Amino acid sequence: MIWRVDTRRYHDRLLRGSAALWPGVCVLLLMFAPGRRSFAESTSSTLDTREVAMYRQIAHRIFDRIVALKDRHPHLASIDSAARKEEPRDKLWIAYHYTHGMSWIPNPDYNPHQKGGRELKSFFAKDGIELNLYFYEGEWMGQAAVRPLHIGAMNVVTFIEGRETASVGALRRDIRQIVADEMNRFNGQHQDEKALPDSQK
Repeated sequence: MIWRVDTRRYHDRLLRGSAALWPGVCVLLLMFAPGRRSFAESTSSTLDTREVAMYRQIAHRIFDRIVALKDRHPHLASIDSAARKEEPRDKLWIAYHYTHGMSWIPNPDYNPHQKGGRELKSFFAKDGIELNLYFYEGEWMGQAAVRPLHIGAMNVVTFIEGRETASVGALRRDIRQIVADEMNRFNGQHQDEKALPDSQK
């Protein structure tokens, strides 16, 4: 069985980024017109080299912990080899993109005179998924409405798209818990520093 996501309400995915919200699903399409700057190129870094290195270490650890979930979640079966990473050197911007059991199929309701894509995402019912993770500083530059989690000065945004099954729900909860653990760990390590007056830091 294949589950289809209808994106006909949104701009053609080949021309611009777009986002849609379904109950429990947040979808992010990241295709840009030629000449548009990517998210990673949009702003300069406000963190020093030491801070960027620290946050990168946290982001990498979160991803490694997500990879470790593959023994429990078949959706992550090929994440070791299939995940794609973006990580410029000059600022805090890390993005992981992963798909498994997903393909694009022609949109049978496509109308060139209306907004909507020529194609639809198609997920295998058993383990189809699309996962996008973003770790960044500053403002969110995407078109999707997001509510990032914060680990110090680093924002964390996760998009998990797939069929609304109990297993996908469990995967979302596990990933959310990993991020929450890292937030608590960071806050615990920096609690004493926050309590000091600026003049004593």
